[in-house]
Amino acid sequence: MRKLTVREIARLAGVSPSTVTRALQDHPRIAEETKAKIRAIVRRNEQKPVGMLIANPLGDLASDTFFAEVIKGAAELLKGFGRPLLLESFDGRASGPLPDMVAQERVCGIIVGGIPIDDEVVRRLAQTLPAVFIGRYLNDYQSLSAVISDNHTGGREAGEHLISLGYEHFIFLGGDLRTNTFAHRLQGFKEAIEGAGFSLSKEQIFTGDINQQGGYAATKELIPRLPKGRTGIFAATDWMAAGVLRALQEEGVPIPEEVGVVGYSDIDLASHIYPSLSSVRVEKEAMGYLAARILLDELEESIVGPVQVYLQPHLVARESTLGANHVLKEKA
Repeated sequence: MRKLTVREIARLAGVSPSTVTRALQDHPRIAEETKAKIRAIVRRNEQKPVGMLIANPLGDLASDTFFAEVIKGAAELLKGFGRPLLLESFDGRASGPLPDMVAQERVCGIIVGGIPIDDEVVRRLAQTLPAVFIGRYLNDYQSLSAVISDNHTGGREAGEHLISLGYEHFIFLGGDLRTNTFAHRLQGFKEAIEGAGFSLSKEQIFTGDINQQGGYAATKELIPRLPKGRTGIFAATDWMAAGVLRALQEEGVPIPEEVGVVGYSDIDLASHIYPSLSSVRVEKEAMGYLAARILLDELEESIVGPVQVYLQPHLVARESTLGANHVLKEKA
């Protein structure tokens, strides 16, 4: 698509060419509303790529299996509109610079995901370009357009599943609880546990690195202190859960007879490790697809104001809670 001339932008905006020129130069005498209108026209008619920013991926973007599916969903939608998707990982801390694609204005809008991202960074990104977020950021998250998987419901389903299988003691492993993602998963899990008459005290809640090593290290510390009776562990990422399983196997703890394990996200890993991992499935591809759809609608100004779309997760039960025999019977 060719670049619009100043006269064409002026005609579309209903202003004079000189106003367009001054607005694009951010002249203080041009009303902010007029500047915003002109910038929107320019963005809408420039065939710049859509950007996807992922904060602190687990490894590089190519190996982060969660966001690989989110990217796939977004790319599928954008391909139909002739919009390429530009990817970049970045440091979500406020002390870091804006990602290159944003600072250099190489994209028309951005889809943002990953954790943690400091509130200040979220606000800067949202103020700089049209943005849609994957997940719930900020306490006033309704000020942002976002596609949100209901982490509270997912945590509750994990707890209800473990309770239904007769587990009597419960442990939560997650990331920094100042991050909404993990705080809400814990809230839902705790709601299920306490609602069934069990307890989940501070001593049963552990936070740390959300990768496999984090789950492994936490479980090695936990094993000597496991109470008598069956224990259900909810690890707030599948990678953590994989570490939990490895530690339990090394120590000879029977899974799921003595300890059952539930992960979160249902990435490909969950169905390919041994024992296969029960996990709360997040519709990752749909998240990317819907985020791209919202962003294009905002660029076309066919929607007004922030939009939030909620997706419901659901639990997929496998060997880490059901046992191999039960799973084989279900497949038969």
